[in-house]
Amino acid sequence: MVSIYSCTPQEARPSWVRDYAVEDLGRYEKEMLEHMRTNHGDVLKAIQDAGKLEEDTASRLAAALDEFGKVFQPSAGSAGSEAD
Repeated sequence: MVSIYSCTPQEARPSWVRDYAVEDLGRYEKEMLEHMRTNHGDVLKAIQDAGKLEEDTASRLAAALDEFGKVFQPSAGSAGSEAD
C-alpha cells in the first residue's frame, strides 16, 4: 500500500517518484520500505490496524515519504539527482 501511495499524485503535488528514472524505481521502493520499517513502523502499524489509510495516518505517511525523499540518492542522470 505504501509503495502505491508513493507513486500516486496527491493534491497540489506530483507523486514522490515522478522525477526518478524508471531504472531507479525498484531501488527506491526497496530503500523506502526499509526506511519506513526502521523509522516509521508506527505508520505502517496504523495502516495495518485500521485496514485502510486514515487521514491522520496519510499526513504522517506523506511526511515520512518527504523525509525519505531528502535522503534517497537517484542514479546520475535522473531528474531528481544532483548531477542535473
